Amino acid sequence: MQYPLALIGLLSLLPATIGNPLPDLEPGMSLVPRQIPIEDPSEQCCKVNCHLENVGDGNMHTDWLHTQVTQPIACNGGTCSATYSETYSISWTVSAGISVGFFSGGFSVSESWSEGSGYTCSGGDGENVCVWMAVGHAAYTVQPDTNGYPPICDWNGNLIVRSPLTNNPGGGFYCVRGDDCRAINDNYWCLGQKDC
Repeated sequence: MQYPLALIGLLSLLPATIGNPLPDLEPGMSLVPRQIPIEDPSEQCCKVNCHLENVGDGNMHTDWLHTQVTQPIACNGGTCSATYSETYSISWTVSAGISVGFFSGGFSVSESWSEGSGYTCSGGDGENVCVWMAVGHAAYTVQPDTNGYPPICDWNGNLIVRSPLTNNPGGGFYCVRGDDCRAINDNYWCLGQKDC
């Protein structure tokens, strides 16, 4: 097999250039020290336990989370009861998937709240009966606190934080009967009022 003379000439030059510094570099200097790192914008913003502040006074109001805590019990052939005997726990939430640290907003709230006492609801023959829990949450509007803190990554406007009111005033277990019994852990929010 014969190779063109131009290819043979090019191949003969390769060993001489491999490993030699490029013409514009000083001998012994590599490219690495001259490269300028490009800053990733996501490294300049907060991703976890970010700092918040109220928007104005926070516009605090009470939202109520209602959760069914037992399976519905069907009373067939007589009276029956549904009993909840575990500890019910709830934690604060934020209205988007931002990873921020707990922020009370200056309100009488808790990062989490638990109720340990059991509760029993009785139903009549032919009824469904179940136990629900109502937990009052302070809802307040927040924004990033940039006083000495980095901005929050992927922040899209103001958010609502909902934190359980300390000691859950006005809330607690209650009985539901009939078709209003759903499945265990079903829940809904009443915004700005206890019942909706």
